[in-house]
Amino acid sequence: MKKLIIITLALVLNSCIFRTVDCRPYELKFEEFWMQGEIGTSTLTMKNSQDIEKTLVLKDKWIAHTSNYTSDTGCNCNDQSAQLISVGTDSIWMFTNAWYIEKNDAEFYETVKVIINGISNSFSENNLTNSSEIIGTTTISTRTYESNAVTVGAYSITFGKGLGPIRIKFRNGDFWEILNPTIRYTSPISTYRYEETICN
Repeated sequence: MKKLIIITLALVLNSCIFRTVDCRPYELKFEEFWMQGEIGTSTLTMKNSQDIEKTLVLKDKWIAHTSNYTSDTGCNCNDQSAQLISVGTDSIWMFTNAWYIEKNDAEFYETVKVIINGISNSFSENNLTNSSEIIGTTTISTRTYESNAVTVGAYSITFGKGLGPIRIKFRNGDFWEILNPTIRYTSPISTYRYEETICN
């Protein structure tokens, strides 16, 4: 009888501890400020203060989504996304990481890496300003990442909702700005390289 109680108790506790937790569906959020469109065909052109133009191509974008996890194993819901736009050796990387347990609010981490003329600079949400600007006749939301630690290269980059990067400023006074901006609807998840993961 004692053995039966112990086995029953163990089974009950085990079923309570190790549960399958379903994660929330992936929601596009930061990606609204990235370049929109299809990989390999979407472009944006920027002009610098010396009137030199660069046309950046959307090279890649992907999403990794945790669909569910087993509780009490150290796992959690984890969503990641990234985008790369580049021309030649110049490139802009965007990366997001979000994680949460059960129904809690998600914690987010964002990074942006800019490589222009061989100089690499990184930015994060720790120095982020949300604002708005008028593009043509439309007011759009903007996100500007800055880095006080940068001594060479880019010290800020601004993204516009539906546009992607609209401005990069450098320590030497140079800057790049978007040329002939066209605001686009947010591309659906189906335009990303998408994968689902399970953590157990």
